[in-house]
Amino acid sequence: MTTRVPNKIGILSLLGCLLLSACSEPEQIQQPQHHNTTEQQLTTPKARVLGISSWVGYYRARSASSGVSSELTTTLTWSANLTYTAPVRLTLIGFSGIGYAQIGPGFANFEKNEEITFQGIPVSTTTARCADTVPAFNASMTFPSDSTYSFHPFGAFTSRTCKGTITQSGTSADGDIFWYGYPNATAASLFTFPLPAVTEELRLKGQRKFFTDGSTLIPSVPANPIPFGSTPVEWEIEWDLRPEATDVELHLTADNYDDWLPRGSSDFGSSLTGSEPPEPGSTIQVQAQVVAQGTVTPSVKQITFMLTSSQIPGTAMNSPPIPIPLFGESPKDLQFEPGKNATHGLTFISEEKVQTPIGEYTQARAEVSSYDFGSYGTIWAIGQTADDRFVVSRVTTSPLSPDVFTSSAEGALLLPKRAANSLVAEKWKQDENASTLSDSDDSDQLPNGKGDGHQGDGLTLYEEYRGFILEGQHTRTRPSEVDYFLHNDFGSTATSGIQLFQSLTGLKVRQLYGSEYLSSTRIINAHHAGVPHIVNQHLVVMKPILGLSFSETVGGPSTPQHIQYVGIGERTPADVLTSTVAHELAHSVNVPHHGEGGIFKAYWQTTVVDDVSVTIETPASPLGLNSGRVEIGYEPGTIFPLQSNLAFPAPDQLLNISAKCAEDGTQSVFSGAHDCIMRYHAQALIRAQPGGERHIRWMLSYNKAESPGTQLCTTSNGTGFNDIPESRHGVGSAASGRGDCAHKVCVSDKHNHPPRFGIPGPVQCTLMRNLQ
Repeated sequence: MTTRVPNKIGILSLLGCLLLSACSEPEQIQQPQHHNTTEQQLTTPKARVLGISSWVGYYRARSASSGVSSELTTTLTWSANLTYTAPVRLTLIGFSGIGYAQIGPGFANFEKNEEITFQGIPVSTTTARCADTVPAFNASMTFPSDSTYSFHPFGAFTSRTCKGTITQSGTSADGDIFWYGYPNATAASLFTFPLPAVTEELRLKGQRKFFTDGSTLIPSVPANPIPFGSTPVEWEIEWDLRPEATDVELHLTADNYDDWLPRGSSDFGSSLTGSEPPEPGSTIQVQAQVVAQGTVTPSVKQITFMLTSSQIPGTAMNSPPIPIPLFGESPKDLQFEPGKNATHGLTFISEEKVQTPIGEYTQARAEVSSYDFGSYGTIWAIGQTADDRFVVSRVTTSPLSPDVFTSSAEGALLLPKRAANSLVAEKWKQDENASTLSDSDDSDQLPNGKGDGHQGDGLTLYEEYRGFILEGQHTRTRPSEVDYFLHNDFGSTATSGIQLFQSLTGLKVRQLYGSEYLSSTRIINAHHAGVPHIVNQHLVVMKPILGLSFSETVGGPSTPQHIQYVGIGERTPADVLTSTVAHELAHSVNVPHHGEGGIFKAYWQTTVVDDVSVTIETPASPLGLNSGRVEIGYEPGTIFPLQSNLAFPAPDQLLNISAKCAEDGTQSVFSGAHDCIMRYHAQALIRAQPGGERHIRWMLSYNKAESPGTQLCTTSNGTGFNDIPESRHGVGSAASGRGDCAHKVCVSDKHNHPPRFGIPGPVQCTLMRNLQ
């Protein structure tokens, strides 16, 4: 048995009665609460209606506007939709002749898009999309005459806002987008309806459609083009109220409610707008159970289920990988399917409404289909008794059984099971130890103190929960991991380098196919309209540079949004490929070199000049240097002599040669921790002194050889051969602000890291190198 608590309106009304010493209704309208129409032969329709103090039912509203208008060279194009559904509880005060209604809490879908072009070029766009529970609001009912009533519940539209994005001249900013207003006072005259005659069933049902333009009522929406400055809006309002049945309750529960998660269709690229929608990703069955509140046999003659749903583009944050249309309504993420509900004996009215045929029912079941991995909404039910009263469903989080249904509240069941202020399933939050986090949380942190101090990976908790299509499979990412998204177009030989990058940075690398993102934007969470979102996070594309052993990260070091691509030389030697891939990927998360100068890239080739085998050096960079004959030796201090006739095949391997800069204090790319993947490893060096020996290339080999890095350094100091009195590469420590690479990692595009680590232009380094 459930004990009802008087609502706030009822309490205030009661206090008002007591203060006026008039808490008894007139004798002629005091009637029992529960009766059929044949027992209600009162003098007027008004008195008959006022004789029933408690009414329940539903309220639905829709508003829409779209069009094109132009003035000279400026054109405005817009499209907007707002829908709202909520249960209603109406309390009539007989002696005062007025009624107070509580509308909701309800559920609203808000979508608004505008584009302004000048001479055909877009200069401003506004986009907003929201779908969520709306707090309850109050309305009133009056009786202009003994045969009419007026009901004007427009609170769903009053100051209704949605968080949206305004873009002007390429710059975007978030802001509150308001719904259209209309003249309340003028429109109120539209909402006076006849009361049911004393011989008709007790039912307050109204429906009205009208059009406004600013503060003016208009007969219809004009055809395009619409006069510039005019914004016609269509409004459609309806409600259906009956006397409340208080001798039964309708308990609403769902199978596997605690564990159910929404899923999208496995046909990721399909649309629900076709005649044959794909199979849903998951379904949930809901039961409405009739429970007696006395000795009355618990049954109703009809049960109606009402569903509200989100309408998020795509099915996951990156699917389908097609441009999101500026205008156009997305299909419902949660729907009633005709076939599935027919098996439960229900009649399909729409994707939002199913009901039993007229009969006698103690319970009914409906099935809700999910087509999105992040879908959310509400479901509630209304039962109609044999004597034409309404009972609105009550919900509880307790297990399904009338015996344990001891605490309930009137209203809708949230789908999936979630907190009232959240769109994320409680089950997933519990599994991820994220129950205390908000839907917009982005507090992910790299392990072991890594990172530059910035939290997050650019994805909100909701976006991680809704998930991504990765290599043909749906994946919900984890709020405890910092995610990095990569499309590897280089091939499987880069796998070990990707794994090294993941291991050293602490990032969770998520790979996806080229068909799973839009190449023109590379935005991984593109389908965020209407859900918690903080930044457009980008993925990184890695591809081969054909015919070369040279690699580069174009746009880096920076966060993924600035990285045009990561290019890996197709002819990179196998023994350095792993380190090279990890090195270049680190540039895409803001990790720089240890310095920028002191590198000379060249090819060597053995040839015959004047019947003598010699080594010819062909510079690859810096450009503009001439080829010439060089002598080859081993690192100074070794016992190996100079040679001029070592055998080098035709150029196919690009060599890194360490050379000092003429500018004082310029640390090279070879400085710092010797085993870091971000330090260039050299095959040879050019001694700065004596000047007459600058044509000699000292090879670094045997026990002096520089192996590719395998670590991500945590110091800016030189180590190994860079931490000796006469460092191999000049000044041993990394350049100012460089090194300590583990604490440079940042993946979130929320943080502004300009490309090249803030360096304003090319590094000035005049190589101390010649062939004299």
